[in-house]
Amino acid sequence: MNADAAHGRRPLLSLCMIVKNESANLPRCLSSARSHVDEMIVVDTGSEDDTVEVARQYGARVSFFDWCDDFAAARNAALDQARGEWILVLDGDEELSLTIDLRQLLQDSVGVLSYLTLFVNVYDGDRSKSVGVVRRLFRNLPGVRYIGRFHEQVIYPGEERGLGTNISTELIKILHYGYAPEVWTDKLANRNIPILESLRTQGEASLMVLTCLADMYTAVGEQEKSQDCYQAAYDRLLPYLLAGECPPETILLRFLLQKLTWQALEAEDYETARLCLQNGLHWLPDYPPLSYLAGLNLFYLGFPRGAIAYFEECLSLYRENRYTRAESFETAYMTSHPAFSLGYSWMKLKEWQKAAEAFKLCLSFDPNYGPALERLAEISPHLNTQASEET
Repeated sequence: MNADAAHGRRPLLSLCMIVKNESANLPRCLSSARSHVDEMIVVDTGSEDDTVEVARQYGARVSFFDWCDDFAAARNAALDQARGEWILVLDGDEELSLTIDLRQLLQDSVGVLSYLTLFVNVYDGDRSKSVGVVRRLFRNLPGVRYIGRFHEQVIYPGEERGLGTNISTELIKILHYGYAPEVWTDKLANRNIPILESLRTQGEASLMVLTCLADMYTAVGEQEKSQDCYQAAYDRLLPYLLAGECPPETILLRFLLQKLTWQALEAEDYETARLCLQNGLHWLPDYPPLSYLAGLNLFYLGFPRGAIAYFEECLSLYRENRYTRAESFETAYMTSHPAFSLGYSWMKLKEWQKAAEAFKLCLSFDPNYGPALERLAEISPHLNTQASEET
């Protein structure tokens, strides 16, 4: 038992943040966290709005950091100021959501090194979401540091020797609102893409870097540059696909395989799609987008009955809560999308009642799912005929 638990003392918790021009979002973030932490450390990297004043109004301790295109360096500047035994990391466009007494959790966390918290990207208010897990709550032990200029990761020296366990929990959620188009595209064009291109120029074009660049170029409308990056990532991945061996670097590999498969399906390149899916489902199981695309691949090849098993697997992953949180993905890939495609598959097989049930299931997830409404109307005469025949 650790000293805190033995003496009934709740360990101190430090909130550590790096921010820039987040005055509009910061009140929501700090309001969600301040009653659960003992100190709030805000490191400003060059704000030109009222971010610093807002942070101070909420009781945060503010310091300044000269931005050097290195997220890890900025994060570490915040960690260096933390006095708590535990550290919570948030960004200005995030909100802490709890269904547990956080202080009590930490007091009871004997042998726990860190918590992998649920990370929810919120789009269009609350209508569309993607989910994953992130390591944002961890012990402030000697030597804890962030590494990586981009997609930074927190590490401990000698962590592999067993400093404690890492526990995944959905009792702690971080809601991310930072994908508002006008804000996100500015961050991509003026911050993220330059950092990644710098890494690429320096010979550090990993699969993760290429995948991030491809996705970001798509977001800012640079389709040709995006496709160049996806092609470079595919060329690097191809030897592993052909050998059936998972590459050592798996950060964003699920997302990359998902994107490469979509592109292959759109090009009617079903062999490349099969190659990505066969390996992806083996290397990285329980990832709904890949299961969904495996169903689409079979459907497009003319095997709707074979596709049904994959669509039902997506729905089962959601229903049984056994999908991976290792990378974020749109929740529709295990709810409305497979439900609609399941209905469409039954429709192709002239199983009208089963098709109707699937389309209604789709609408239970998303009442505004237009294609499901249209298909229900389309098969209505068949349902009426079937009902008449049965009577």
